[in-house]
Amino acid sequence: MTLSPAHIRWLSLIRYQARVAEEQSALPAPLGTLAISGLQDAIEAMLGLVAEHHGIPVQRMSPFDKLFDAVTNRFDALEHYRGPLLALNSARVGYKHHGNHVDQSTVERHRLAAVTFLADTAKVCLAQDFHAVSLTGLINDLDARGLVESAETRWRAGEQHRALGDLRLAFDELIRNYENTTRRSGRSFFDARPHPSASYEAARARSRSQLGAFGNAQGKHFEDWLRNLENRMKMLAFGIDLRGFAFFDAQVPERYRIGPDGVTVDRLPGQSSEVPERVFRLCHRFVIDTALKLGADDFSAEQA
Repeated sequence: MTLSPAHIRWLSLIRYQARVAEEQSALPAPLGTLAISGLQDAIEAMLGLVAEHHGIPVQRMSPFDKLFDAVTNRFDALEHYRGPLLALNSARVGYKHHGNHVDQSTVERHRLAAVTFLADTAKVCLAQDFHAVSLTGLINDLDARGLVESAETRWRAGEQHRALGDLRLAFDELIRNYENTTRRSGRSFFDARPHPSASYEAARARSRSQLGAFGNAQGKHFEDWLRNLENRMKMLAFGIDLRGFAFFDAQVPERYRIGPDGVTVDRLPGQSSEVPERVFRLCHRFVIDTALKLGADDFSAEQA
């Protein structure tokens, strides 16, 4: 039975929930305990998705064990997860209602059980590879979503640098569209440059003519430096992880070039011909996280 678009989006959200919880599980004690709630939420969401997709009757607000049993009565291949998942549920109740912390080894055990269950359930009940579920359905910007999907396709086809190029274009599209919603009188709320005026432009032109060729080169260098600082300040203002942006910016090409053989991608100086999969995954995740962050905030000029 094919998943509906709504169920595909639901599955994408579950994968995102699980990813966030896995990242929390790696935090030092006692912060790793935070993963317990996220893992449990992802499992309950998966059980709810399977029940709805297959028309399995479950009562609204059913206790976790009843929900688990309703699904595994239809899919008994998952029954052996009952013990580990009830233990996870008990740990979540202890943390949520009693403030009980969980040691890191126990958090890791729960993480492994949860992630394995999610993968097996997606395969057995939904005919889906959980770890290959695309998160692009969570991106509201359709142009950016299409570029991220193109990046995934190119990566699978071995077009590594073009895949990174599509991620660059997707990120630029997200930033440009977000900033365009914050414009008033042609200027963004986040524009740090002085407001252009006739007197300002005239003074700037006189300054450049007096500096001469060497001074113009130095001035261009200084302007580029200020532009880079402004760009990073915008990332902070947008709520984007600046460390993630710095890594992304250092890894992806700056632009496409149109050449005699069609579209090619500029490589960065010193960049090898092979792109490690970890680099692509981190850049891909950064673009997804940026899309979710910008989609959650609305500071558009129309709302001001």
